Amino acid sequence: MKPEFLSNLRDSLPNIKAPTLVLWGKQDQVTPVSGSEVAMNNISGATLRIFDNCGHWVYLEHTDEFNQSVTEFLKA
Repeated sequence: MKPEFLSNLRDSLPNIKAPTLVLWGKQDQVTPVSGSEVAMNNISGATLRIFDNCGHWVYLEHTDEFNQSVTEFLKA
């Protein structure tokens, strides 16, 4: 059984109308990469980038690539 806050979060995803960038570590042991599918299936028009050789902390493990992805997304 999922904690209640995760169910509430999942139920709220379709309400997101802003452009959304989803960044995920392929080897994330906290929230498996399959969680990115939940985000992508429930946030209309979301953009996904999966980082290989990366766990839960994309911004720490791949700082330069993270910054570049965010910068490019915000410029678009």
